[in-house]
Amino acid sequence: MPKAIVPVFGKPYLFYVLQALKDSGIDRVIVCAGYRSELLMETLRTWNPGLDLRFSVEAEPLGTGGALRLVAGLLQTDFCLVLNGDSFCDFDLDPFLEFHGRIPTKASLLAIHVDNCSRYGRLIFNETRQIIEFKEKDATDTTSGWINAGIYLLPTKKLRELPDRTPLSLEKEVFPQWLEEGAFAFPVKAPFLDIGTPESFAQKEAFIVALQNRRQNQP
Repeated sequence: MPKAIVPVFGKPYLFYVLQALKDSGIDRVIVCAGYRSELLMETLRTWNPGLDLRFSVEAEPLGTGGALRLVAGLLQTDFCLVLNGDSFCDFDLDPFLEFHGRIPTKASLLAIHVDNCSRYGRLIFNETRQIIEFKEKDATDTTSGWINAGIYLLPTKKLRELPDRTPLSLEKEVFPQWLEEGAFAFPVKAPFLDIGTPESFAQKEAFIVALQNRRQNQP
């Protein structure tokens, strides 16, 4: 089963992400579907929180960058919000959009502060928030710091310039090239969960409960 649709309290994990997008004012979402795409699409059609939901299906694995190049032809805006389907960050979208509006031709990355960087690698940026380096994950680097949350605002034009139908890693191949032209971090301190390890996978129910409690207590 794709990680994005593992059940949490009877609903697919990605449903909660889609619901958060809808609550933030997003009305149209394109899902990049690869592994077991038919199951993914069937599940999300059933558990759609009321979005205009469309799908871009890979005939073969294209990686995170290749998947975005495939979907670029379906985009109707000058830039797009990109998220991973197996992670969740409970952040306020409006300030991120406002920040990106000042640099619309560049890539903007949401940076999250974590207590232990060893699993993720570090995101290094300067006082103007321009990204200097993506540091590879290091098991010995257990101190706190900023990481790439896997949430981006990206210019559609730059996605369409990527080689078509070519496997590409957004993180390892595309972003390092874009750093030369300028890419920027938007640092926030917000609850974040990536269910990519058994330990974090086991935290998904508690994370969703905490998410729902926070939102119920918001004025």
